[in-house]
Amino acid sequence: MRRKPDEENGDEARRDHARAPLASLSVARANETPENEDFALLRMQTQALLDAVAPGERSLWRRHLHEKPIHVDENGVLRNKRQLVEEISP
Repeated sequence: MRRKPDEENGDEARRDHARAPLASLSVARANETPENEDFALLRMQTQALLDAVAPGERSLWRRHLHEKPIHVDENGVLRNKRQLVEEISP
């Protein structure tokens, strides 16, 4: 028996509606990848470092900054970790 076009569209719409939660679940799970977790951690640590500048919290910079960073300011002045951290003050 051949279906009427309206019945076919109804079935198709019901199938699409039934798939929507699965698609949403797939998108939600895709956001939980290790790369996104790393990005979230990096963003959190970066914000914490920036927030530590105004009050002069050097300990956070000592803990998170690489032991041998290469820092060059806009004037071409090269600083090592000790020199860079010393400049953080309230």
